[in-house]
Amino acid sequence: MVKIRSVKLNTPLGEIHDEYPYIHCDVLYRTLIFQPERGTQLLGGVTQIFPSHIGLLVFGLYNAIILEENFGNKYALDDDSEIVDKKTGTKLEVGDEINFTVEKVQADAEGAFTIYGTFKKIAPATK
Repeated sequence: MVKIRSVKLNTPLGEIHDEYPYIHCDVLYRTLIFQPERGTQLLGGVTQIFPSHIGLLVFGLYNAIILEENFGNKYALDDDSEIVDKKTGTKLEVGDEINFTVEKVQADAEGAFTIYGTFKKIAPATK
């Protein structure tokens, strides 16, 4: 969930359940949910650079990773094990912003998720 707005009480009074020190109120609200799917194009800020992967932050909130095997024709490792743009030869730096395609989204048991990206052409998710 990214944003909640238009919060309204659904009933005029709240309820106290058992001996809990909380008042339960039913509410109505509108929400914006971030749910990237395979094939979605995103912009990420580079936070980590390793020969094995690039770490990114999407919207300043969500972790994304692009593994070395998904660099495709966009990036490559040079002789110094640094990641460079194949067309321009420019070295990738922390703080750079790069466009990528969502390959998959993986969540763990605690609800945290990681976006796995690619620079290769992939087919969008089918519904």
